[in-house]
Amino acid sequence: MPQEPIERAFQTPSPARLILASISGTVDIQTGDEGVITVTAAKQDNGDVEHTRIEMSQDETGAVTIKTEYGESFWRFFGQRPCDVAYTVRAPRNTALTLKCVSSTATVNGLSGQFDISTISGDLALADLAGPIKINLVSATLKAEKLAGAGEITTVSGKVALAGCNFPSLKLSTVSGAVTIETPLGEGPYDFHTISGDTQLSVQSSAGCAVDFSTLSGRFTSNLPTTHSQQSGRNCHLQLQGGGAAVKFDSISANLDIHSAQSPVATEVVMKSLMPVSAPPAPISPSAPAAGSAPDVAIASAAKARQDILDRVAQGQLAVDEAVNMLRG
Repeated sequence: MPQEPIERAFQTPSPARLILASISGTVDIQTGDEGVITVTAAKQDNGDVEHTRIEMSQDETGAVTIKTEYGESFWRFFGQRPCDVAYTVRAPRNTALTLKCVSSTATVNGLSGQFDISTISGDLALADLAGPIKINLVSATLKAEKLAGAGEITTVSGKVALAGCNFPSLKLSTVSGAVTIETPLGEGPYDFHTISGDTQLSVQSSAGCAVDFSTLSGRFTSNLPTTHSQQSGRNCHLQLQGGGAAVKFDSISANLDIHSAQSPVATEVVMKSLMPVSAPPAPISPSAPAAGSAPDVAIASAAKARQDILDRVAQGQLAVDEAVNMLRG
């Protein structure tokens, strides 16, 4: 059963600024009245209610900070966990937001400003946000629609779906997890770096772009007419519909598809796998280990290393950007 909620209201200048940190629970941020940020915070009876603290403050610039605090000693020495906290926030349309969540489900809707959002182990839903946006995800799912502004998204193990957006430029880095993006192409650039997560980019039918594609074992497809292509080794340069915005895609084993739902041209495989052909393997001698044992050990070792990195992020020992770099190797 939820505890008695805490309710606060903060008078704010325009544009407003909101900073919120949740370590377990839910966050719901929606458009509210001008000139005021209202907050309702309710502890849930599913953890250490007594030592879970909710702090709210406002600094001299008018920025509002809301956070859940839980002493490190309770995590480390007593094996306890904080209780969930349900945050309901209403803010003016013109509000810049910094949101940091761990083991939380967050929804943000209807704001305009600058956005810096980080989520570890949870679901993130965004809608109708205008302004430059930076998102970092670890073991989290992102579902968004109607985002308008330059985007920078970094994700480790999570699905990303961006519908009905308008990114004049976009930088996306992912280790694993499928990515789907709907946006008209602007000035660019559109820079994608992925290890093993396929990317699907849906654009307007008139879009032209210059694609630089590099992969070891992925492929590139499009239903837009290819007017020029040049391939060298694992790198390929293509122009779709005469060229235009720069699209760069660098991957290990991921695929890129650029398409338009309105295009009458059937999808064509512009570029297949570029995995280099190696010499036949040497015969295995009788004294060699059984087939598959070395790969099995390597896979298990890699999985353990990846989990160790994710655990360190969850414990606050690693930043998300550091984890991404380590997972890329």
